[in-house]
Amino acid sequence: MLLPDLMGNLTLMEEMLVLLITIYIMHSFGLQTHHTKSRYRQLCCANEHSKSMKTLKIILILSIILSIAGCSNKLIPGTYTTNFNTYGRFSKTLTLNCDSSAIMNFQGNMMNDNSYGNWRTSNDTLFISFDTTNYPYGRYKNDLTFIFKGQKLFSIPFSPEQYDELMALAADSIEIPNYRRLAKQLDKTPTNFKGNSKRQYFRKAKSFECEWNFRPDP
Repeated sequence: MLLPDLMGNLTLMEEMLVLLITIYIMHSFGLQTHHTKSRYRQLCCANEHSKSMKTLKIILILSIILSIAGCSNKLIPGTYTTNFNTYGRFSKTLTLNCDSSAIMNFQGNMMNDNSYGNWRTSNDTLFISFDTTNYPYGRYKNDLTFIFKGQKLFSIPFSPEQYDELMALAADSIEIPNYRRLAKQLDKTPTNFKGNSKRQYFRKAKSFECEWNFRPDP
């Protein structure tokens, strides 16, 4: 049975609730929601003076909170690309396959190479370990760590443990900013050769459809 057939049997409140949840889910997977949003706006405008609108809004807000708590921030395998080119020339594309293998592509200025490894997640953190045994000449050799939020991956310059080691080495010989401030200062990437820089992250370019029994977490 098609969705329009199901919607025909729903009340106004039920239909708007289904539409809103559908919009949220489609947005989470990077799908277009223009037609669904248009239908939702039509229902809202046609019934903006309805006595049930106040109750409807409360139900919708509660539904959003429950849906976010239940299925938000789950990393979806696919390809992720940097939001801008480093120095205006170099781009990176990260591919997270359904079998937990990972490929980091570096491209720009007559260069185009891949580094291979594996990925796993823990809560909202993505860990990538590169295979330097089978691919000793890969560009990336050290592990990478990201925080994933929705459709974006934000790199972690260094861990709190590494910060503690730095503080122990520095002792009182040099003043070091707190972890949060230092991480923010170091998490900048040059956008050009003029000294400009800003935060670089990976954004979802394409999602992969994996089997239901796929489990990215160990």
